[in-house]
Amino acid sequence: MRLSADVGGADSSTTFGAGDAPPKIDGPPFVGAGVGSYFLQPMDNGDSFGPSNTRVGARFLGGVEFFTARTFSVKGEARYDVVPKVNGYNPSGLSLSIGVKSYF
Repeated sequence: MRLSADVGGADSSTTFGAGDAPPKIDGPPFVGAGVGSYFLQPMDNGDSFGPSNTRVGARFLGGVEFFTARTFSVKGEARYDVVPKVNGYNPSGLSLSIGVKSYF
């Protein structure tokens, strides 16, 4: 099955299909971990209130980078922060990001 989309005019089109090669993963996926200080401040509509707190927490991350050209890639990353609760609030959480990189 093939899908075709006109991208910018009569002479240019992009075709996607099941037979197309997937993007090249250049290098292994990456993982990491670290420990650090988390500075926590309660906020309400952008305004700080109450006392601030500092907690020691950890970050775990992993991702992959797909090269679409020799000097250009698309990168995906997942990060999970583990931070102890403060006043009943749990600041731990997951962050997902997608970005592009250019090497020169």
